[in-house]
Amino acid sequence: MRHWMREQRILCSQVYQEVDIIPIKPDQVARGKRECKSSLAQQRLNDRNAARYLNQLIAANFVTHRCYLMDPTYKPEKEPKTMEEADRNLVNYLRRVKAMCKKRGLPNPKYIAVTEQAAHFHHHIILDCGLTRDELEDLWSTGRGARRERLGRINCDVAQPEHGALAARARYMVKTRHAARRWRQSTGLKKPERKKPNDGKYTRRAIDRAIRNGDAYDPRYWEQKYPTWKCHEIQIEYNPIDRAPYVRLTLWRPRSPYIRAGARKERRSYAGR
Repeated sequence: MRHWMREQRILCSQVYQEVDIIPIKPDQVARGKRECKSSLAQQRLNDRNAARYLNQLIAANFVTHRCYLMDPTYKPEKEPKTMEEADRNLVNYLRRVKAMCKKRGLPNPKYIAVTEQAAHFHHHIILDCGLTRDELEDLWSTGRGARRERLGRINCDVAQPEHGALAARARYMVKTRHAARRWRQSTGLKKPERKKPNDGKYTRRAIDRAIRNGDAYDPRYWEQKYPTWKCHEIQIEYNPIDRAPYVRLTLWRPRSPYIRAGARKERRSYAGR
């Protein structure tokens, strides 16, 4: 059966986007409710898609210089007994961060956080706020005044997005499929923008030819298709059921062209004064 190729762009920010080029059929319809459990292969695909969406969500919200990556742990005597207790510790910590931001006149913090139970309870947090690293580490405690005591270790590192995203962090936060998890995120996070699908940009013949002659594996080939963008990663998989290739691209910009255009406009305005 003949296939068309659909381009689906997921724009996370002005410096990061992902592009899927996938086959579609003329009679393609929505999938019905699944009645059986997922196979192991499907579970792995779900895990990979979860990490991918988390990376897109992070790239849309956490790429500023105020972004921190934290992994709070517990001292043996402070180890929570249940998931509910561990999650409550996380909620209380985030409340203390929010209260200190309010006291300093800073914007409310943005965060994505997970409580995980593997061998021991611990947390993974990505946080955007105006507090310092020392202040954030000091808030991982319980009690007040002379009774204040640290809950455990907390490493607070400044996020360093690579090619406009934190893909390694996203994979790390969902790394263990069998561990129990509980997720939290701040309200108002910007969702990755899925652009309107484009079914006319690529043909199956053109994609097949680019794969056969090797052009599809060359970043420069895709950079010609998407001017102003740099191609960071290319994934090409062949689906034996559809008998068609799936292409997934990761594209980034060192800096948004809209920012540069605004800066040039500002300089021209200043020079004309």
